[in-house]
Amino acid sequence: TKELAYGERLKESIETTFSFPQMEDAGGVLRDWEYIKFYHVPLAALVTEISTIESNVKRVETEVMTDIMSNFEAKSYKFTNLDAMVIPESSYILRGDSFRAKVFLGAYDKNNQPSIYRNTDPLSPTDTTVFEKSEDAVKLDLDENGFGMLTIPTNSMGVGKYKWNGIIEYNGPEGIVEVPYTTPAFDVATPSLVVSPTKMNVFYRGLPNPIEVSVPGIAQEQLRVSCPGHNLTKGSDGWVINPGKGKEAVISVSATMPDGSSQNMGKKDFRVKRIPDPVPKFAGKKPSDNTVKAAEMKIAAGVRADMEAFDFDVKVTVKSFSMVFIRDGQVIEKSSNSNRVTDEMKANMQKVRKGQKIYVEKIMVKMPDGTTRQLANISLKVT
Repeated sequence: TKELAYGERLKESIETTFSFPQMEDAGGVLRDWEYIKFYHVPLAALVTEISTIESNVKRVETEVMTDIMSNFEAKSYKFTNLDAMVIPESSYILRGDSFRAKVFLGAYDKNNQPSIYRNTDPLSPTDTTVFEKSEDAVKLDLDENGFGMLTIPTNSMGVGKYKWNGIIEYNGPEGIVEVPYTTPAFDVATPSLVVSPTKMNVFYRGLPNPIEVSVPGIAQEQLRVSCPGHNLTKGSDGWVINPGKGKEAVISVSATMPDGSSQNMGKKDFRVKRIPDPVPKFAGKKPSDNTVKAAEMKIAAGVRADMEAFDFDVKVTVKSFSMVFIRDGQVIEKSSNSNRVTDEMKANMQKVRKGQKIYVEKIMVKMPDGTTRQLANISLKVT
């Protein structure tokens, strides 16, 4: 018949459109289609290829819907209600991507509710088998409008891609109408917790340590993050932890699932360390240096303490230090209660001759964690 002929042509068109045979590469080696189309291919070409596939999917969808609707043209179906239907492509959108959904008008009859069934076992993503109703088919619960509530637990499933099919039975003008359906393929994955300190691998006591917490496929607002024994707060760009006592911190994460239940996403251990000692400097010289030019020494304004090779922006305050001079066999020590050289220190520096040594000692600093530390001495020969 005409309808069967069109159906065969439609089937042939779909199979041809979505046929992905092996192809030869530039060296004549037979490769899989995806290797030829995507391996080491420029991004612009990849986007074009994917756009072509998307276009083919939409075209075939239109052809199939046209074929389905043509089977109903000569029949009159009675519906009492209309509803706007919104079917999103995904409920989890990455920043920079777009939210996409199909919006259409759905018609139904509250007084003529359908019977909806699904199969008991999942199909492979490539399986095109049409659902055949059997005694063990699962009948879906309906809401007050006759909408089937499809819920598929994944507790017993392994990691992978799945899809289900089923059938809708409806009382039409000429008897029971059966409309098969297939769910989109979906991935079942083990929760993968990602906790990343945005500065380094450890938390430093006395500092606000920023961290990023994420679980692929779960929105941030669904996550619950805790770190017992430490102060953890939510910031605009992630989380901030101020470590308390102890040498370890454990970040635990749970998520609120769509059904309202809480699921443990895992935990991650971190070490807690004290802030390392800063490096003292005088006239641009540090403890590892041995000499200083007389001109550099005489214009030195004081002592500073720098956090070298440290990712955090840490402010260290030099509280006091001493300078020791040896002149004519006599030890002369002068002290400062700040980071600045005193007038007495300046006067003694002016008298230092080349070949003599100066000593910067008892350098005391105040750290962000509240501790006061004494740093290494600086011993310099004047040249």
